Amino acid sequence: MRSPGAMRTKRGLHRDRIVLLGRTFEEYRRYFLLEPQELIGKTVLDVAGGVSSFCAEANNLGIKVTALDPIYSLPREKIRERSDPDLESVHRTIGLVPTYSWGFYKNPDYMRALRERASAIFFSDFESHPQHYVAGELPRCRSPMASSI
Repeated sequence: MRSPGAMRTKRGLHRDRIVLLGRTFEEYRRYFLLEPQELIGKTVLDVAGGVSSFCAEANNLGIKVTALDPIYSLPREKIRERSDPDLESVHRTIGLVPTYSWGFYKNPDYMRALRERASAIFFSDFESHPQHYVAGELPRCRSPMASSI
């Protein structure tokens, strides 16, 4: 039995750094409960957008999105050199995580296909619409509460 003050840790996929994986517009819509029709004509900032296709797909729908990520300071080839192995590593190990709920993703291969689609759209848009991608990051929070997060 756990002691009353013990903290439950989530068992899942652990990485020693942030991985660079793309997510689709549909994934963003589901995660953040977005109503695309309500966003048309509005300005949106996608923080830590990475190789997601959200920026490209949303702009095609008339949502004015700018993606912000430090990775955008690198050339396309360097971003791909990092994102491709990250996807391979996650795909190879995610099916072994007993706590992963597949639901929307169905299985590791379907998840991989979504990630590949997202990054393909990103790389095309990154080249054709570089003004939508800004290299940068938000400042670090210095509040006392930040250390407890």
